[in-house]
Amino acid sequence: MKKFIPFIVFVLVFTACGMDGKPSASKQAVLSESEWAGNGFNDASLYRAGSENKKEDGKDSRDIAEERKLVRNGSLTIQVSDLKSISSTINVLVENYGGYISSSTDYSNESNYVIRIPSDRFDEVMNSLDKVGKILSRSVSAKDVTDQFYDLQTRLETKKILRDKYNQYLLKAQNVKDMLEIERQLNDVIYDIESIEGSLKLLNNQIDYSTITITFRTPEKTYSPDYTINGISVKEIFYDAGNFLVSVFSFLIYFIIYGVPILAVVALLYWLLLGKIGLLKKFFIKLRGNVENKAKK
Repeated sequence: MKKFIPFIVFVLVFTACGMDGKPSASKQAVLSESEWAGNGFNDASLYRAGSENKKEDGKDSRDIAEERKLVRNGSLTIQVSDLKSISSTINVLVENYGGYISSSTDYSNESNYVIRIPSDRFDEVMNSLDKVGKILSRSVSAKDVTDQFYDLQTRLETKKILRDKYNQYLLKAQNVKDMLEIERQLNDVIYDIESIEGSLKLLNNQIDYSTITITFRTPEKTYSPDYTINGISVKEIFYDAGNFLVSVFSFLIYFIIYGVPILAVVALLYWLLLGKIGLLKKFFIKLRGNVENKAKK
């Protein structure tokens, strides 16, 4: 029994030192890189902490029934008798339904509008526009962005938890090296939060306000003859007369451009060969004389 007394004393002393709970002076001085990571200063551990916090609060998005998020768009081409009153009509309609005009373009026989309307009034506005004029074309589309929306929300919540954790660790940093590393990662997380918030804001706007593109057109003007002469419309008579004059004028132009030079060349050849100079004529006369002289000999 006496042999085991020193061993028992050693175990009791060792146990007492281990239960003291105070870190050594070297551990209190600085945190090495391995200790820094081991104490939770990394994204993976913070993500796990965020997930655990959400589960403890009972706010896990997977446990909540997701509301469908849709981006709805409409397009209409409407024929109207006059474009002058369209602007006031659209302004009144958009104001009554709590929307706004995003852009507008006017042409001589066409006006284009892009309006944003609260999504819950989309069908009402589309039905109201059906009464403005004659519908030439109509289309409606809906894009399901539910997964994208809730993914952005989840990412934003997790990034905010990361931000809060980094702020806590920043207060506990024990040296400049740890402080700089935490600040660097904190800045990255803040940048991600701002980017996600921007994307979420844009997506929310597309969900809350539907886009309707409207094209207003006036009927194409058709001309009919006022009266006829012997069953032929005056319009056709003037049209045929105009074509005839154009044909004559074209002929004169072609004649001046091509005919006059050709006639000039023909006249010159005639003058040289058969005219006053008569080279060809003299050649035949001389040839005929030579033939007669040979015959006499």
